Amino acid sequence: MINRKDILIRCSFIHLIMQNENGSVFTEANQSRIDELRARTKPLTVKMMEELIGLLDKKEMFSTIKLSDSCKSYLRGLYLNHKYGNRYSFINNGSQNITPMVRGIKQEDWAVKMLSEFRGCKYFRHKGRIKNEYLIGSADVFDNKDILKAKRVIEIKTKGTIADFNKRVGTDLEENHRLQVQGYLSLTGKELGEIVYCLVPPTESVIQEQKELFYNLDKNKKNLNLDKKWAEIESDIRFNDIPLNEKIISYKVERDNKLIDQIRERVEICRDWILDFEKYHIDWLNQNK
Repeated sequence: MINRKDILIRCSFIHLIMQNENGSVFTEANQSRIDELRARTKPLTVKMMEELIGLLDKKEMFSTIKLSDSCKSYLRGLYLNHKYGNRYSFINNGSQNITPMVRGIKQEDWAVKMLSEFRGCKYFRHKGRIKNEYLIGSADVFDNKDILKAKRVIEIKTKGTIADFNKRVGTDLEENHRLQVQGYLSLTGKELGEIVYCLVPPTESVIQEQKELFYNLDKNKKNLNLDKKWAEIESDIRFNDIPLNEKIISYKVERDNKLIDQIRERVEICRDWILDFEKYHIDWLNQNK
């Protein structure tokens, strides 16, 4: 039987357990808008009244907890990991046989160097997972080598194209990322977190692969300016012409104790679901002997 206290939710999946059956999440921005409409001294317009009613309905719906299908799917996977252990995952070949996970780590390392250079201070990668009685997670970066002395926990999100990176301009922080950072703040006891999006070049292995492909395509054309042309392409690939301050977008996330309490309540509900599913699974297996 699974020990209830051993069921921990990954911070990167908090957004799933906070979803209701219809996939909605009642956000801090939603509550702020309700407060703003209620505090209005002038009469609400018809459009504003409709908006307020919709937000209040959403809040009531969110207060009635019904786990979404996406959440249940995640919990089923969590249950299987507890019952059968973490199974081998087949590796998807990337460029130069570098797995996506390895490429991601290399790009995050590059992003940390960029952030340190941009702010003129040292940031430190954290290796390994942190857990408490509800959550588990791998926080990316701290502003001190000693986690206990760190004042801020930072989650790095890398973008590999200008178009993807530019989508963050003028937009609010995505709710799933805000919830993820709240998880890290719960794990570490810190008061301040941050999401940092960085425009980063591909890994050296990918650049080398592109170089080989480029020269192979032009090898029979006897292009005397091949080296010069590649140098220009490589500079583009590395985003060398883009100023550092245009390759970093950050969002601060302050600790929200009320939200953290809500997350913990949801974890308990998820534990109930997993333990109920365990009983169902065992009974079903016994009936099919």
